[in-house]
Amino acid sequence: GSVGPPIWQELLNTLSPEEFSSLYHATTQKNYADGEVIAKQGEFLSTLFFINSGRIQLNAVSQGREMPLKVLGPGEILGGETFFDFSVWTVNALSQGASLSLLTWQRLQSQKDNCPALRGKLHDFCLRFTSPSNFFVKSNRTRRQYERKKVSGRVTIDLLDQHGVVTGLAAK
Repeated sequence: GSVGPPIWQELLNTLSPEEFSSLYHATTQKNYADGEVIAKQGEFLSTLFFINSGRIQLNAVSQGREMPLKVLGPGEILGGETFFDFSVWTVNALSQGASLSLLTWQRLQSQKDNCPALRGKLHDFCLRFTSPSNFFVKSNRTRRQYERKKVSGRVTIDLLDQHGVVTGLAAK
């Protein structure tokens, strides 16, 4: 039988029944009004958005102007790059009357004991959905306000909490 929107049908074919059930129950449903902001460029929002119905307009701010990039529809996933790479959003995502299933990183992590392969399978599945950055590569435009410079050497980043205190989390 059908499981509803096309995204769930595709996931059902990709995941084991147990993984699919865990994923489905880890998501929350949310309807966004037409024109409502789902995600803002520069924001850290560790959430995957599965589009059940409606559309999402992706825009990028470049040299102070908002440029339309792409429209996503039912059966597509938004947020894969930021979700798995822990990076900030590189686009603005605006609802065009979208009904979405949201999966937060915390909810996915809570499934890792009973479904250890789920994260990897979901990551591979999300790679099918092309990155908005491909638009910039093709059009020779950039989302950056300042030109990128090539440098070499070592860098260490220490993450701070909201009070500016070192958390002990670092990257090199």
